[in-house]
Amino acid sequence: MTTKSTKKNLKPIWIALAFLALVVICLLPNDSSTLPVAGQRALAILAFSVILWMSEAVSYPVSSAMILALISILIGLAPSMEDSSEMIGTSNALKMALGGFSSSSVALVGAALFLAAAMQVTNLHKRLALWILSMVGTKTKAIVFGAILVSIILAFFVPSATARAGAVVPILLGIVAAFGLSNESRLAALLVITATQAVSIWNVGIKTAAAQNLVALGFINSEFNEDVTWIDWFIYAAPFSICMSVLLYFVMIKLIKPETDTIEGGKEIIKQQLRELGPLKRSEITLIITSVF
Repeated sequence: MTTKSTKKNLKPIWIALAFLALVVICLLPNDSSTLPVAGQRALAILAFSVILWMSEAVSYPVSSAMILALISILIGLAPSMEDSSEMIGTSNALKMALGGFSSSSVALVGAALFLAAAMQVTNLHKRLALWILSMVGTKTKAIVFGAILVSIILAFFVPSATARAGAVVPILLGIVAAFGLSNESRLAALLVITATQAVSIWNVGIKTAAAQNLVALGFINSEFNEDVTWIDWFIYAAPFSICMSVLLYFVMIKLIKPETDTIEGGKEIIKQQLRELGPLKRSEITLIITSVF
């Protein structure tokens, strides 16, 4: 309660700091021939936004409304970059602010996030993780390999690192608990750290594994008129993720020595969870077909 209360009391300070950064950057001396006034004000709005997001002084919907208002006023009242004798105008400023949402990459991110949410609702991501872990055996090293493999497979279907980690980690902790060890044990640390690091590694290897990849590609396309296909990305980026996954496996089993080499109750708990999920449902089959095509 004390932490929440302290955080709440600091919110006005963070909001004041955000506006202070905005004003200071806007008033800094600037040679408009090097950096246009609109560009300087855009940097000021960026600083304002980062402070609000990092401090969570206001909710994201409120911050988005504040940012749009600042863009329409500050950018709209800035001299045009084509003709400095004219203002950009609030309507043009808003058009610039909202123009990014017309990108096909943003639409793809939205569709991918809907797909990730659907997998969570149907528990398909959990079923995939359990299937893979049920095949790797009960030895600790095999479970570590399975945790990495699950992260790789899910990266093809779930375009959210948080969702992938959310699918794998509870299952791994369930295996640890079945063996009678606590969440603070070395085995729990080994499995959870390995799985979450593998999730991050495969954010790089697959184009659709993380929303930020698609946002970056949208920027590349708009600025340089270049497209990177899914296959091209995979050919160049996947080898890096494969090498890092192999390295991760050996580093983790070397650095964190678990309490046991074999998890006797691991396979039973996985089978039990699969039984609880029941047979493959029609909604899950539909989702698999949608994910593939």
